[in-house]
Amino acid sequence: MAGSQEDARTGPKNRALAGFLTELGWSQSRLVAEVTAYMGRGYIGRSTVSEWVCRGRVPRDPLPTVVAHVLSNAAGRTITATDVWQDVGRQPSSWMPADHGLKIFGDYQSVISVAEDWIVNAGETVNSDRRNFMALSGATLTLPVWSYIENLPRQTSPKPLKTVSMAGSMKVTPSMAGVLESTNKEIEALEEREGGNGDNMRFVRDVFGTIAGYVAKDNFADDRTRHRVLTAWAHLCRIAGFIALDAGQHGLAQRYYFTGLQVTSTTGDSELGAHILSNLSYQAAQRGQPDAIQLAEAAMEIAARRGASLAIQAFTASRCALAQASMGNSYACRNAIDKAHRLLESPEALATRPQYLSWFNSTMLDTHSGHSLLALAQTTSRDTRGLIDSAENLLAPHMRGASDFRGEFSRDVLFWGSWLARGYVRCGELERAVNTGEALLDLIPSVHSHRVTTILQQLGSELTRHRGALRSPKIAEFLKNFNRSLVATTG
Repeated sequence: MAGSQEDARTGPKNRALAGFLTELGWSQSRLVAEVTAYMGRGYIGRSTVSEWVCRGRVPRDPLPTVVAHVLSNAAGRTITATDVWQDVGRQPSSWMPADHGLKIFGDYQSVISVAEDWIVNAGETVNSDRRNFMALSGATLTLPVWSYIENLPRQTSPKPLKTVSMAGSMKVTPSMAGVLESTNKEIEALEEREGGNGDNMRFVRDVFGTIAGYVAKDNFADDRTRHRVLTAWAHLCRIAGFIALDAGQHGLAQRYYFTGLQVTSTTGDSELGAHILSNLSYQAAQRGQPDAIQLAEAAMEIAARRGASLAIQAFTASRCALAQASMGNSYACRNAIDKAHRLLESPEALATRPQYLSWFNSTMLDTHSGHSLLALAQTTSRDTRGLIDSAENLLAPHMRGASDFRGEFSRDVLFWGSWLARGYVRCGELERAVNTGEALLDLIPSVHSHRVTTILQQLGSELTRHRGALRSPKIAEFLKNFNRSLVATTG
């Protein structure tokens, strides 16, 4: 008590940190929650933050960097560790924002610099990367995007890139570029089947580091080969970003996506850039961030303004639907869904799809739309049951039986099916939730995705906590089988 009275008389020792919390309207508990999102539960408590503020205690690395980062995200401007703790010094930290050192300009030298950054900071292999990338939000997330849009070349096929190749390095030939392109296709199939797990992450980062090395050394047989390798690297950024997102490593996912934007800014591939922006929007929507809408609208604008294929325009609209749904904007969500379907129904839409979007057809758009409706059911209290029923009509045909879709996209079927089952639990329709869950049991052991495992665990927890659920023999039996399958995938 005496200590509290003394603190009240003298005020906070760390006036800078207290001032930032006041500016943001944050309590000390809110700061604990924001730091916990990066560091994990139990790393700090409210008493820890109280000692920072009231007694001026300086934490050890990486906490100064992480605290400065979460304050920067919330304030929409850069706040450094020394702004918060003057005594912390300028010690290097392995924790850094996802855009650290990246400048998205439309010149090839900046691409080489990005490639060198991945190589230099990764040690002997990319798998040993010592950095922990922290995800951006708010203005700190959207600023790199506006930089990308402003620096996107007017031409879609840029002039040959004039550079000086590194002497003595291996020359990359057209045949080698073809191998990299084929490898990307196989990695994308791996991502679609299994999702993000430790082994897949390490494998992708090995391949990513190999291509980064080729780009950094810049020794290509000709300009056409260089352009093919750059395009392959940008596509791998797109794929690796989604694998990292699926693994719950959001900062690393953004780092991949920002690198992809850097490369497409140089090559002029605005269509691929719009796709990557849509994935950034999807990530923000998954994290419940309003930035998802800005990112989705930017992707739609680029796709429409640069004359992208109708399939890409439909894809960006479907991502915009989810972004609007995540914020509870029913009218805007439905409008985006309708727009996506109109675009994809055009006779030439499927025929003009880029190869990397060959999987996006009316079936996949239906499942995307169903996901958006389920997200909307979570964020609005209006017609929840109607939204869930509409989503089931779109999703159910592809979740049951032995359809090709179910086999090829088992990770996505699990994800959307879990959302649907959770919707039924929310409406008190426990039997329908169990019926939906039973159709997914055989898929669970084959998918090792952090994102899917998390939502499956949420489903199990919500069903278990529902009043009277465990008194039902059918529900109890389902939960026993469900938990056994979860152990198989997480063990």
